[in-house]
Amino acid sequence: MSSKAPKNAAPHPEEEKTSAPKDPKKTSAGGAAASSGPSFQALAYSWLAVHTLAETAVSLPWELPAGDTFTRLYTEASFAVDDIVARTSGDAYGFIQAKRRAALSDTPDSPLGSTFEQFVRLYDDHHARPLPETTPSRALDPTKDRMILAVGNATGPLEFNVTSVLRRLRDLWPASPGQCAVTQGERDALANLVRLVRFHWKKLKGTFPRWD
Repeated sequence: MSSKAPKNAAPHPEEEKTSAPKDPKKTSAGGAAASSGPSFQALAYSWLAVHTLAETAVSLPWELPAGDTFTRLYTEASFAVDDIVARTSGDAYGFIQAKRRAALSDTPDSPLGSTFEQFVRLYDDHHARPLPETTPSRALDPTKDRMILAVGNATGPLEFNVTSVLRRLRDLWPASPGQCAVTQGERDALANLVRLVRFHWKKLKGTFPRWD
């Protein structure tokens, strides 16, 4: 992977714009998302751009540290999750995949399934290897980096059950599955997510992942 910054960066007013080549390893998943919903991707980018210009006047989303601001936005970046990448003043990254519609599903080629394929590839690319533009160079940091599915129209199970399960997984890790899913809806959501991760990890690595 290139050590330069991703292309099409929208810099903070005080920073210089940089660019980088596209990643030749990218599959069709990211391109399909861009071709099927560029208008929603543009809306998501505009929303983030407003946060960038507002600086500390608004709080950042995704439970990022208080006082942090967005300093750079990248579109169609050279990461596995490529629609939008947001970098903060605290050196945190938000990797955003934009989908106009998505629903809870364990089908690998569904909108949710294709997004999780990109999440799996991003984790594989950078759970041990440095991200570009980090100072000092570092890999993905679960305490501050975020993988985000931005959805224009989500069903209730995706909006509520998946969100609560993923938040609990992050906060209680390494908890058992039973501790992360409390209601039946959450258990169903977790089962779907686990099936997607296992499928895409097996496809990528040839073996199933371990829970730990």
